[in-house]
Amino acid sequence: LNHVGGELQRQIAGCQMTKAEFARRSRELQDERKKLLTRLKEIDVSLEQFASESTSSGDQEKHLQDQLQSTEWLFEGKIAGIVAEQRARHEEKVRAVAYQECAHEALDVVRQD
Repeated sequence: LNHVGGELQRQIAGCQMTKAEFARRSRELQDERKKLLTRLKEIDVSLEQFASESTSSGDQEKHLQDQLQSTEWLFEGKIAGIVAEQRARHEEKVRAVAYQECAHEALDVVRQD
């Protein structure tokens, strides 16, 4: 009976040790889980910030692209106006030279008569 009782006591102690080890390991895992959940919340906040900043950056990029387009159109218009003005001046000079040549020829004809 002592032998059987001793063996049962040993088995009971083994079960108690296993139960205590499981409880300790469970506490460790619960602590680790809390830390991981906290870290996941931090990551979620960061992801939300990145999404918000990305949207904001996209909006700013669109605004700057529109501004660049408007600036390009403005300067293209100004350049086209300057080119047209220069062409008009050139044509005016060509006409002036032609009129001057005609006037010289007319003077030459008048002088010859």
